[in-house]
Amino acid sequence: MSGIPDPMKISTVVKPEHAPYIRAWLADGWDPDNVATLLSYTREAVLAVVPPTYAPYTVIVREASYVYVLTHREFGAAKVGKGIARAGRIGGHVTDGWEVYRAVLLPSESMAAWVEERVLAALDGSVSLGCVPQQLMTRGGYTETVSLEEWPAAELWALVLEAEAKVPETPARVPREL
Repeated sequence: MSGIPDPMKISTVVKPEHAPYIRAWLADGWDPDNVATLLSYTREAVLAVVPPTYAPYTVIVREASYVYVLTHREFGAAKVGKGIARAGRIGGHVTDGWEVYRAVLLPSESMAAWVEERVLAALDGSVSLGCVPQQLMTRGGYTETVSLEEWPAAELWALVLEAEAKVPETPARVPREL
């Protein structure tokens, strides 16, 4: 299984709601190829949204976060997690051999946490939850791993999208139990 997006699903046009994030990430020094892979765009599409100045976009993405699904061929595992756009959490996992399956952008860290919590709640009781030993997860997150045999990346991603579609505007006010 490859973390590289399906070429048939790679877009050559950036969604308007993604443009501010892309601008800010590139301004922060993110590699355009990594941004393109993360969001399933061509490199050219990513570079086409770059304006001459980035200042107006800094505030928009200060809290921007994402929820991701990664896969690791050698471990036969998938991982769901969240990250703050400016922190580059996915990059660290990629360095450790994980491949990006998909990621979704959200306006705030609390919204990303809400989505991640819902996905992990859906995985609760899975026999393979936490299948990658802690010592192999140098950046943490071993409790968020599952076997690809039990949870193929596409099914895990479907859980992320289902939760993302239900995320409230102010998740901090939503009780944990729905």
